[in-house]
Amino acid sequence: MKRQHNELMHADLAPDWAFPSLPGSHLKLTNPALQLVKSVMQVLSLDKTITLEARLLRKELLQLFDIREFSPDGTFANPSTSLCIRQLVCPECTIPRDLDLCRDSDLLPPPALLQPATGARAPLPQWKCPNCDSA
Repeated sequence: MKRQHNELMHADLAPDWAFPSLPGSHLKLTNPALQLVKSVMQVLSLDKTITLEARLLRKELLQLFDIREFSPDGTFANPSTSLCIRQLVCPECTIPRDLDLCRDSDLLPPPALLQPATGARAPLPQWKCPNCDSA
């Protein structure tokens, strides 16, 4: 956290700590370390055998950020909305599939959207049918 704070003070290093703008992003996220803690703790809370330990760890980790355990800043919120296309039919094999344009990993843009030399946008991926691999 100290490294993040120091690097945010430098104009050249601050963009390294910025959140990417992906399709479906609807939250204004500012602290990557806090978001990581909230996401990991959300996953750990799914295991019912370690509920007490996960809650204690969450409380202690949130204290590092000076956030109370039950405050709105400490609660997990899914950072991506959903935009589904239901029963999209492949023209080749006629198999229907539901597509989530904001969450399907095979439809998301590549990590480097801008090519540094030209400034041109990288081509977006095309959907391929998982059954017959046609585009």
